[in-house]
Order: sequence, then C-alpha cells, then structure tokens
Amino acid sequence: LCVKSLIFENFNPTSLDIGTSVAFSKQLIKNSKNFNDYVIFGLSESENKGTWTNGNNISFAIKFTKGDILVSFNLKLLAIFNEKQSVQIYTNGKRVFDKIVTNLDDISFVFFIPKTCDVIFNIKLCDAKSPKSLCIGSDSRVLGLMLESLYFNEVMLPSYDLKTEIFAKKNNFSLKPYVFLGLSFVEKEYTWTLGKQLLFGAKIVNYKNGEKLKVRIFLKGVFNGVQEVLISVFSKKVFLGKIDDNIKEINFNIEKLESNDLILVFFMPNATSPNSFNHNDEDEREVSLKIEKILIE
Repeated sequence: LCVKSLIFENFNPTSLDIGTSVAFSKQLIKNSKNFNDYVIFGLSESENKGTWTNGNNISFAIKFTKGDILVSFNLKLLAIFNEKQSVQIYTNGKRVFDKIVTNLDDISFVFFIPKTCDVIFNIKLCDAKSPKSLCIGSDSRVLGLMLESLYFNEVMLPSYDLKTEIFAKKNNFSLKPYVFLGLSFVEKEYTWTLGKQLLFGAKIVNYKNGEKLKVRIFLKGVFNGVQEVLISVFSKKVFLGKIDDNIKEINFNIEKLESNDLILVFFMPNATSPNSFNHNDEDEREVSLKIEKILIE
C-alpha cells in the first residue's frame, strides 16, 4: 500500500471516468484519453494505428472517478509478436488474468476498484522478444503486443432474492452468474475457487434500507488442509481467519448496505496447485476453497 501511495503521489495520473476509452493509436487519441497520461513504463512510441509494448513488464496507473465497484477491463489488440504471448495481468498486486494469447480477441476480465479509486495495472509478457534477437530484423525493441485501445465498463450485478440458496454443485448449479472472477469448473458436490481472488456481486432486490444481513458460505473442504481467507464487503474487511477441513461454514454479518448492491471480495493468499505439491498430479489450477453453496439472509 505504501508503494502504491507513492506511485500515485509522484506519478499523479489523470482521472478517468468509467466508460471512457484510452487510446494507444494516433488516429484515436483525438477523441479519447491519451495512454501517455497513465503509463509508467513499458510502451514504445505511439504509431498511427497503435502502440507496441516494449519490454517484459508494462505498468500503468489510473485514478478512476468512482470506486467500490466491479468493472470490466477490455484491451483491444492489433498484433501479437512472434505468434503467441504469455500474458499475466495484475491489479494492485493481485493476478486477474493469466493466458497464452494467440489471436486478436480482446483481453478482457472483471476487477474491483477500491474505495480509493486508485488502481495500478502490471502486465507481464514472458515471451516478449526483439526482432533483432530472433534474427528477423534490426529492431531491438522487446515486442509483445500491439495495443489499439482500452476501455472500462461498470458491471451490471445479477438480481438476488434474500434467503435463496446459491448452489455450487452440479445439481442446481446457480453460482456462476454471481462470480466474476476466481471460480473453477463445477464438480459433483462443489466448485473450487480458482486463483487467489474471487469476486462475488449481487443486486438484492428485496433489501430494505438499513437492514442487517448475514452471509453464509458453506464449504466441502479446503486444499492442503488449511487456508487463510480474507473477505471484504466492498472495501471493508469483514472476515479474516484460517479455514481447515473441519470448518464447514464461513459466516459474517453486514450491518447495512448503502444500496441494494452487494460486492464480496475474497482473498486466499495460500491458494496453490496440486501439481506444485505432487508433480505426478497434472492439475495446475491454483485452488483454495471447495464451495458448496452461498446464502444471504
């Protein structure tokens, strides 16, 4: 947090409204925000149609005009150097995207903007190389992706009726619409969390202003015997504890909501893959909790 504060204090990026696009193309900059207002390092000079990344790491910071919301990140590509690139993206230090990119589909995911409205984005391109190092040209820039534009949209939360069970098991599976990041594929009795962060959001249609709520998360177990779990309601921490296989439920109270929107941010720092413990296990998913169902009452 100290590093993040120093970056925003020293870099002081231009504020950005949700729904406004950021342009990496000289053709688009006239009608959009200029990427130079946000990028700290890792990009080449802008060209007519777009901008190449330059290096294995790209960093940029944005001060949004609205916080405590879920937002979609949509990055439009123009080219991929050397056919494919391994792309990892982090928001405020938490990984939110990890994929081998081989086509020009948008890179997209959902992330949480905290109450401070400050977000630092870090993009790692492990496969970035220079044309010169590959003996296919004289260009010494370390190229990965050619970027055209980036835009953010606020996520519409799905409706939820209080006291309705949201199931994470194969029969009656209903959790998927409410989880925007951090959920693996459904199995017979549960669904694993995927990665170190899970984002849950719902619009509680029958919520009465000022009403207290109780959130109950039913579990079928954890990976590797014990997992540390931190849960926040929007940006406010409401649960921190170590969960083992004997604990079948995480629950906590919410004193009140400012509206009928509810966002839960889970952080599981000990999430890891079965493969990292047993190389004979081919499962490389980074898992933590086996979720059976969620109930809000």
